[in-house]
Amino acid sequence: QSGRMNEAFELFEAMPVKWIVACNEIITRFGLSGEVNRARMVFEGMKERDEGTWNAMIKVCERKGFEFEALGLFVRMQREGVELNFPSFTSVLSVCASLASLDHDRQVHARLVRSEFDQDLYVASVLITMYVKCGDLVRAKRIFNRFPFKDVVMWNSMITGYSQHGLGEDALIVFRDMCSSGIQPDEVTFIGVLSACSYSGKVKEGFKIFEAMKCTYQVEPGIEHYACMVDLLGRAGRVDEAME
Repeated sequence: QSGRMNEAFELFEAMPVKWIVACNEIITRFGLSGEVNRARMVFEGMKERDEGTWNAMIKVCERKGFEFEALGLFVRMQREGVELNFPSFTSVLSVCASLASLDHDRQVHARLVRSEFDQDLYVASVLITMYVKCGDLVRAKRIFNRFPFKDVVMWNSMITGYSQHGLGEDALIVFRDMCSSGIQPDEVTFIGVLSACSYSGKVKEGFKIFEAMKCTYQVEPGIEHYACMVDLLGRAGRVDEAME
């Protein structure tokens, strides 16, 4: 793959006119192959950039763990008067979720509120995850409650958030609300719910939900679900059953 990238870059360098679309593509390709420095070199060497250029470079930084650089590019993008768009917002929100920095989260969210993407379900799910990772469950729940229709990802984000912060009862309430609303739980849902049962010591309810996974919801238990059950029994002092 590295050899093919070198060939592609040689062809790119030989181009008499480097069209923006070609630059964007080579930035993306360098990012996918992990050559962030070369992606930067192409980006910084461009005399003109479009929205796709900024999106490509922000995405490269997000994927390769250069979170603060991605945030810096997002700020530069605004300063240079480039119109913010869906890909740039989703990448930066993912960065904020990784950093779990409440200050950055609030700044990006404030900018998001002034855009038309504030009502997007996917964006809402990322926002919820972002605030959950920062421990701001009040703000996460506020965003969650704002949407009359919620997809499975939003429900899972809220259930997992409560579970991870030791609020098992709250996670179970959200799970019951999810089932009542007619949304089909998936594998991720049950990891969050079984973890919630473990944290709150609800052994009976944990077993009931575990059995309902396959019988009621047709979700095949995986290794993560069995691990949750072992943890549930272990926390309850039922080590022999956990070993079985």
